[in-house]
Amino acid sequence: MKKPRTIDAKPGIANLMARTFLAVALAVGLILSLLAAAFTLLVGYSNLEDSAEVIERIVAPQLASMLWEFNPETENYVRSTLYLPYVSGLELLTDHGNIRFVNPDGRSRSTIERDYTLVHEGSQTLGILHVSFSRQEVLEEAIRTAGMLVLVLLGALGIAFLVQYRLFKVWIARPLVSLSDLAGALTLDTLDKPLPWSLMSSEKGAAAELDGLAHSLESMRRKLHVSLGERDRLQEELLGSEERYREVFDSAGDAILIHQGQTTRIIQANRAALSLFKTTEEMLFSSMGFATFLAGEAPYDAEAALAIIARCVEGGPQLVEWRARDSEGRNFWIEVSLTAVSIRGIPQVISSIRDIDARKRAENEAFHLQRLDSVGRLAGGIAHDFNNTLQAIMAECELGIMDAEPDSPAVQGFKAIKDGVQNSAKLTRQLLTFAHKGPVNPKMLDLNASMTSMHALFKRLVPEQIELIVRPYTNTLPVLIDNAHLDQLFTNLVVNARDAISGPGKITIASSTIHFSEEDVLIHPGIAPGDYAQLEVGDSGCGMSPEVIEHIFEPFFTTKPSDKGTGLGLSTVFGIMQQCRGAIKVYSEPGHGTVFKLFLPLSDSGTEPSAVKAVSRKVGRGELIVLVDDDRAIARGGERQLRTLGYEPWVFDNPLRACETLERTIRQPALLVTDLVMPGMSGIELHKRLTARFPSLRTLYVSGYPAELLPEGRGQVLLSKPYTLNQLAAAIERLMGDVPTE
Repeated sequence: MKKPRTIDAKPGIANLMARTFLAVALAVGLILSLLAAAFTLLVGYSNLEDSAEVIERIVAPQLASMLWEFNPETENYVRSTLYLPYVSGLELLTDHGNIRFVNPDGRSRSTIERDYTLVHEGSQTLGILHVSFSRQEVLEEAIRTAGMLVLVLLGALGIAFLVQYRLFKVWIARPLVSLSDLAGALTLDTLDKPLPWSLMSSEKGAAAELDGLAHSLESMRRKLHVSLGERDRLQEELLGSEERYREVFDSAGDAILIHQGQTTRIIQANRAALSLFKTTEEMLFSSMGFATFLAGEAPYDAEAALAIIARCVEGGPQLVEWRARDSEGRNFWIEVSLTAVSIRGIPQVISSIRDIDARKRAENEAFHLQRLDSVGRLAGGIAHDFNNTLQAIMAECELGIMDAEPDSPAVQGFKAIKDGVQNSAKLTRQLLTFAHKGPVNPKMLDLNASMTSMHALFKRLVPEQIELIVRPYTNTLPVLIDNAHLDQLFTNLVVNARDAISGPGKITIASSTIHFSEEDVLIHPGIAPGDYAQLEVGDSGCGMSPEVIEHIFEPFFTTKPSDKGTGLGLSTVFGIMQQCRGAIKVYSEPGHGTVFKLFLPLSDSGTEPSAVKAVSRKVGRGELIVLVDDDRAIARGGERQLRTLGYEPWVFDNPLRACETLERTIRQPALLVTDLVMPGMSGIELHKRLTARFPSLRTLYVSGYPAELLPEGRGQVLLSKPYTLNQLAAAIERLMGDVPTE
């Protein structure tokens, strides 16, 4: 096997150029020799034809005349014809005999034979002249000419080769070697130095083109020096830009991931992404990619993620909310903004991820509060209508008791009905408390003192096998709350904790303080910034699932058997906390118990609403009292109640008709008793219309909403339905008799 030739083993440029020139010259010489031989051949054949033409035109007619005359010189004449060019033999054929002549120098195996008829003056044929022309002689002459030309060319070419080789070496090879030395001298360390022109100037006879090449090499050195300097500058800027990009990339508050094409494989992630998913780059960049941190359950699985990425690539940017999971197994909500880009011709998808778990919890809690508010409105409306019905029953019961014999069975029946009405009224008060419309009498109370005073009650509510732990706060916790409401809070929560424990367990009641900042209230809707007293009631019971927690504050919702709970305990707690402008949170897991945290605003001072001082029932003196209620049953019962109390009632079931009648009368009503909520005109609007006609008119409002707000002003009192005859008498006496308040 032949070894490949190295660069050093290749011939020099002068040798190559000389060889090339020699090869070209030889080729040209051979071509010229062939052309010369062909030309000589053509000339030879032309001379051969000329000899044939001479014989035909001159020799043949002359020979015919000599034969006719029997000229003795005929043989010599024939012999002289042999001297014509390329004639190699003659043969004269006559009737008297044949004469044959052969040119001793023109013997050839390759001849051209021609016959010429000898005719005397166009009448009689005297014989035939057979002539042989030598073709070989023509060829040999052409070969000799070509051979001589080749020899001459070879000699000339040899001399030219030597001369050209020397000239190429002097004019081209050596200058190129010098240029090679100049190029070899160029390094990164020498780019800032000019080329040593002495190497070129020492070469004599260097061509102007090579000298220009040397100048171009120097120009290239200068440009390369500038380009390398620019490259170094750009490289430094690129490194600085990359550092800035990485710093911005890593300092971004949102997690940023770069996907490889339309896959969940991650090729780059910032620090926020690693922190969000509590992972490392090795785990995040693994073959499973981002799929590891998907929630894994439809519609938040890898297949759905790939579909969203495909929509981003095909249809443009996407913004989705997603359930993710960190390396510790915690599921949480994220908001993902996806944008498709092309980096160096490679399609990639950039995901900007924001943790919205707190926002989603706040939204869910706000939605839950809105739903509870809607349920509360419904419950309040039901309680209002129910209280109207109870009021009619209560009035008839009391009037029936008054009309019947004291010890008759009818009295006992009416009293039983009255007790049922009062029990039903308690139920509606619970509904109204949930609807934030229950009667409120807030007082300044110390939460710690209340916990301590109710400790004995807690022990009676909790069996001995359940450990009760009460840990009050070290300092006083002043809160503004109705005392009865606070008792309800404690009782309902302790009973709820007790019922959640089957067998031995533990209930913990603790109080403390907590401060909610502006940032905290964003994730706790319904709470204003400030200081709060925190009441915590926890148990070691069965716990609750998220589905149960979602409904625990709804009225009549309960997980207990029907004979152990009404479903109003926690809804009442929720309503009380809303009335106190506080909040309640629940934390529970199945099998891990439950903790209720109540937040009550801390307060330094408080006011109590005025209450009617208890007075004995007095009989009226026939004063005119206007009673307006759209419920005819209540209106009829109220009329009988007012007559029983000694007043003259004017009763209307329509506020507009009452206005028309009273605006035409000249009698001065002593009092207006009106329902607060009526179709067409409210009780407050009716009061305004009638006080314009009777400025000193006082008004007693009655309503199934005991906590309705009244406009400020003297001569206005609210009486909650259902009310007794004594309560009605006390309210009228307060307005008409100026009973003092406390």
